[in-house]
Amino acid sequence: MVRTRQTTRRASSALLLALLFALSACAMQYMPVSGNGVLVEDDTAVRVTDDMRLSASMRLWLREPTSLPEYYTTVLISVRNTSDEVITIKPQDVSLLDDMGRQYDAVPTQQVAELLLDRDPQTHFAGDLTLTAQQRDDLMRSQTDARANLQEKSFPFGDLLPGATKGGFVFFHRLPAPNRACTFVFRGEQVRFEMQKH
Repeated sequence: MVRTRQTTRRASSALLLALLFALSACAMQYMPVSGNGVLVEDDTAVRVTDDMRLSASMRLWLREPTSLPEYYTTVLISVRNTSDEVITIKPQDVSLLDDMGRQYDAVPTQQVAELLLDRDPQTHFAGDLTLTAQQRDDLMRSQTDARANLQEKSFPFGDLLPGATKGGFVFFHRLPAPNRACTFVFRGEQVRFEMQKH
């Protein structure tokens, strides 16, 4: 019985992620706009400067924690250091502007985790008598997976060695609806995105 619930839960989670992926493929989404030094390759903006190559796309977060898109706008970036010097990338180097010019600063990964995940799931679920031990274990495993995803998939700010590349998601507080365009800013370089049917 417990194994059946666990199998059903995993199948339901896989089905939900597949459905979200299918809906995101045909829904309205932010697409990069070429021009002003920005090239577009598929759904990714590419901007090359004297010391770096920046790739940016407005990718939907399709993994645990699945509630993340309800609270945050995500930008997937990759930065390659094409110079002979170490480049230091700080959270203050990135921001997002909505179509009204309001600025959103990068939200640290730890802050995202604190908002979306319980600090101590063992304590939180221990007193819930309506959950079976297996359900509590599944919930704790889900939170562990979510924490690992946030750490593994978020952009690792810090030093970038010559010739090296770093990539990952940058989190911003969710843009208000309706919002038809936004501008991603990285160290003064701007990439514009407009809402389009994809």
